[in-house]
Amino acid sequence: MKPSHRVRVVPVPLVVPVLPAVVFALCAALCGNAAAQDASRLGKTEVEALTADKELKYERADGSTVAWDFRKDGSVYYTPRNAKRAVVIGGTYAVDDDGALCLKWREDKYVTMTDGCYVFTRLDDKTRISSRRNPERIVGTLQ
Repeated sequence: MKPSHRVRVVPVPLVVPVLPAVVFALCAALCGNAAAQDASRLGKTEVEALTADKELKYERADGSTVAWDFRKDGSVYYTPRNAKRAVVIGGTYAVDDDGALCLKWREDKYVTMTDGCYVFTRLDDKTRISSRRNPERIVGTLQ
């Protein structure tokens, strides 16, 4: 018995489905490196100029605004937006030699603040704040 129709098997090269993935990965690597090279981290002098006896305001990703009030004596004050009562949290700050802004908050029985260090980067005329431990995660953008 002869088959009534013939089936022709055509091998499909694996290069076609893999090629877009390779191009995407290559572009992501190059674009990511270009963005990282374009961003410049602020140094100690620049961060000190931002904080010396000034109020520093930044906008979070959710659109809310945060303000830290820095004093010449090394103290910093912050009023939480979600405080249950009128409260101002105080602490101290210092700028490390590498330009990281380190905050240490005094204990408050109503509001818990986390001590930490922040770095500032400038990209496309915007200054961004991120945690020194995770610089890729943007905390906010200066106003």
